[in-house]
Amino acid sequence: MPVNNQVPIPTTDVAPDWKADELVYSKIQYRTPGDKLEFFLSPSSYTIDGDNLFGLITELLNHNPNLPPGHDKSWGKPGEPKKRTPLDIQVKRYCWVVLELDRKAKWKFPKAGPGLTTKQDYGDTNLNLRYVNDTGKTSPNPLDDCRIVYFAAVKRAAGAVQQFNFNLEMEQVADGQPVTLEIMIDPDIPNGNGAFQ
Repeated sequence: MPVNNQVPIPTTDVAPDWKADELVYSKIQYRTPGDKLEFFLSPSSYTIDGDNLFGLITELLNHNPNLPPGHDKSWGKPGEPKKRTPLDIQVKRYCWVVLELDRKAKWKFPKAGPGLTTKQDYGDTNLNLRYVNDTGKTSPNPLDDCRIVYFAAVKRAAGAVQQFNFNLEMEQVADGQPVTLEIMIDPDIPNGNGAFQ
C-alpha cells in the first residue's frame, strides 16, 4: 500500500490583484450506522458567487449561514465530474474553498499539526491556507478550537484532480476518561473539464 504523503498547503498570500469568482463551502460531517463511522460532506460543494469570504466566515461563526437551497454543485452530468466518494469537493473556477467541521460533533482540526494537507506537491495551485478558531481568530498556523479552514484555489489544469487529507482530533471517552482520537480522512477535489491559470 502506498504511503499517504502529507504535503502542507502553502500559506503564502494570494497576489493583491487576485480575486475569487466564487466561494465553495463544504461541511464535514459523520454518522455512525451500527458499528461503522462514515464521513460525508453536506453540503458538498455549495457555491456562492463573488468573493465575500469574511461574510461567510462571520455567518459560520455565528452559527447562522445564509445558504438558500439549489446552490450545491451537481455531479455526473455531461462536462461535470463524477462523485467518487462522499467527501469529494468540486472546484471549477478561481475560488475560496471553505471547510467547516460539523459543530454538533466533538472534533476539531489539530493544533499540533496541519488540519489540511495534500497527498503530493501541487506547487502554487493552492495558496493562503488559514485556520479560524471558534472566537474568530485567523492564522496561517493551526489554532486551538479550530473548526474552519479555508484556502484559495488559484489555478488548475483541465481535468485535474487533487488529493487532500483532512487531519482531525475527535474527543472520546474510554473507561470513563477523556481521550483524543487522531484521525486522517482523504477526499479528492476534482476539477471538471475546464482550466484556469
